[in-house]
Amino acid sequence: MTNVSVIQAQHLQKVYGKKQEKKYTALKDVSFEVQSGDFVGVMGASGSGKTTLLNMLATFDRPTSGTVTIADRDVTSLQGNALADFRAEQMGFIFQDFNLLDNLTVAQNIGLPLSLQGRTVKLTEKVAQIASSLGIKALLEKYPAQLSGGQKQRVACARALINQPKILFGDEPTGALDSKSARSLLELLQEINQQRQTAILLVTHDAFSASFCRRIIFIKDGQIGHELVRQPQQSRTEFYQQILDQLGTFEQ
Repeated sequence: MTNVSVIQAQHLQKVYGKKQEKKYTALKDVSFEVQSGDFVGVMGASGSGKTTLLNMLATFDRPTSGTVTIADRDVTSLQGNALADFRAEQMGFIFQDFNLLDNLTVAQNIGLPLSLQGRTVKLTEKVAQIASSLGIKALLEKYPAQLSGGQKQRVACARALINQPKILFGDEPTGALDSKSARSLLELLQEINQQRQTAILLVTHDAFSASFCRRIIFIKDGQIGHELVRQPQQSRTEFYQQILDQLGTFEQ
C-alpha cells in the first residue's frame, strides 16, 4: 500500500497577545507530515507547545502564520459550516475526559457525528458494527454513568471512528484511566492503526503511551527538537527505553 500524506503542517507559528500586550510565541516555524497508516506521538514538557500544535492540526484554533493541509484541503482557509463539515467527515477525536453526553445512550453517543450530519440511513447498523469491532456491543443501551472509565473511552473511540476518518487525534486519552484500561485502549488504537490504516496523532506526556507509536516528535519551546522512529525489528519495550532516554536528555 502506497503511503499518502494525510496531514502537512508547513511553517506553523502561533503568537498570543493583542497589539498593546506582550507577545508570547507558542509555536515557531513547525513543519512535519503525517502519512496514512502513521501512528505519531507528540511529546514535550508542560508549556512546550504540544497542545497548541494539536489545536492547530485539529482546526480548533488557527495559526498566526503557516498552513495545515489535511486530505489535500488547506483547512486554515475553511470557516463556518464548511469547516464543521470537513472536521466531522475527515477527523476523529478522543479526549482525556471522554466528552460523552450523559443523557444519551452509548448507541446514541456513538452515532452522534452521523446524526448531526443528518446521515441516519443505516445508522443503527453502523453503530452496531463499530461497537462489535471494539468489544462494546453489549453496552449499547447503557448510559455513560453506568460505564467504567475504560468502557467510556472505548465508546469515545467508537464515536471517533464512526465516520471512518482520515486522521484520529488523541489528547492524553489515557490520562483518566487506570493502568489496565490504559494498556487496553493503547492496544486498541494500535489495532485500529494497523488494520484500518487510520493515521493517529497522539499527544501525551507518558512514555508508556508513546511506546505504542511508530514515530515520536519531541517539542521544546515551540519547536520540534528531535524525532524518534521505531525500527521494524525493535520491540516496544526497547522503544519505551529509548523514549525514556530521549526524554532524559531532551528535558535537561
